[in-house]
Amino acid sequence: MSNRDRIASATRAAGIPVVVGDARHPEILADLGIGRARAVIAATSDDLVNIAVALNARAIRPGIPIVLTSGYVRPEDTAAEIILKPRLVADLGPTLHRLLTT
Repeated sequence: MSNRDRIASATRAAGIPVVVGDARHPEILADLGIGRARAVIAATSDDLVNIAVALNARAIRPGIPIVLTSGYVRPEDTAAEIILKPRLVADLGPTLHRLLTT
């Protein structure tokens, strides 16, 4: 099972809808419904892609919570509120569930 599949599975198991697509493109974020989303999660294996997604999401919707995975990025270096290290990805679903339901 790929990292993406593990993340999607854990997130869906927590009752959170998952859409897989290339969110580096602002028009994709808009098509996916960022205007009504409760949060954006950028959880690819590429730190630069995750940062691009976070920045695009923040540009479209300034107040939306953003979670991303990264091995090296610090919260103060990007637009994300929460950065999960790859080894913590298995905790992504339950973590997001707690964030979005409190």
